[in-house]
Amino acid sequence: MVFALVGVVLLALGVLGFTQIGGPDRRAAPILEIAATPKLLARGEYLVEHVLVCRACHADRDWSRFGGPSNSSALAGGDCLDVADGFPGRVCAPNLSSDDATGIGAWTDGELARAIREGVDRDGEALHPRMPYGDYAYLSDEDLYAVIAYLGEQPAVTRATEEGELSFLARYRMNARPKPVSERVLAPARDDEVAYGEYLARVSGCIGCHSPTDERQDPIAGMSLAGGRPFVGPWGDVLSTNLTPHETGLGNITREDFVARFTETSTVPRPVEAGENTVMPWLDYANMTEADLGAIHAYLQRVAPVPNALPVDDAQ
Repeated sequence: MVFALVGVVLLALGVLGFTQIGGPDRRAAPILEIAATPKLLARGEYLVEHVLVCRACHADRDWSRFGGPSNSSALAGGDCLDVADGFPGRVCAPNLSSDDATGIGAWTDGELARAIREGVDRDGEALHPRMPYGDYAYLSDEDLYAVIAYLGEQPAVTRATEEGELSFLARYRMNARPKPVSERVLAPARDDEVAYGEYLARVSGCIGCHSPTDERQDPIAGMSLAGGRPFVGPWGDVLSTNLTPHETGLGNITREDFVARFTETSTVPRPVEAGENTVMPWLDYANMTEADLGAIHAYLQRVAPVPNALPVDDAQ
């Protein structure tokens, strides 16, 4: 019995060590050369700035004003989060400008594609899941290429961001998350509003942020989109809201009211007290099209209703 237990422990340690040393499940970066056409750049700008909201993490933000508006037009790196924010170490959003030395200027299109959808950097290392590559794995090939084209046009800003530091266990868990995406990925037809709304809800972070997770950061079964996921940072200490059609969620919210909640967000954000802000990037989402916001609402009205009443002052 003792020998069997020792064997199991050694096997577990061996697997742990192999996974840690061998790195994440990865494939070679695909060979891509994306032509930055005007149409592709326009789509990329819309996605990066208003759907994927890359600026929410990869730009400095003014947390003294509602929604944390960006202090700069450059995607040159953003806030660092650490133990005080619930992270097992320190995680920093890197520079996404076209600077060769400190940004992504030297990355190939294929390396960027692998990082965005598969969570592996150009050196084959796993990215922290704060970068929501699990959601971006659903990003269609066409939209992925648009994002890469737009990022490639960003002005170079020389700004070296911190590498960050994580515990051994956190790095092990991080290495277990990336999965290769080697098949073609297509977006649903836009005239299938519910399916397209689900696509947008996935890649824009609705599902990821509004679904509570366990201690391993894995989604809790039966609680998809039910809210209650905590977010701690320079914005304060908040919970994501229930987006299911239950009465404790969006049950009484019409399509018109849902769309207006986004489109009527003020472009001149009001001052807020320290720690009383929102992590929700309302200012970025405000310029999503009404058609896209309506599609998201149509999808949310079709998901399973989940009762989950949350403190009004804490939920966002």
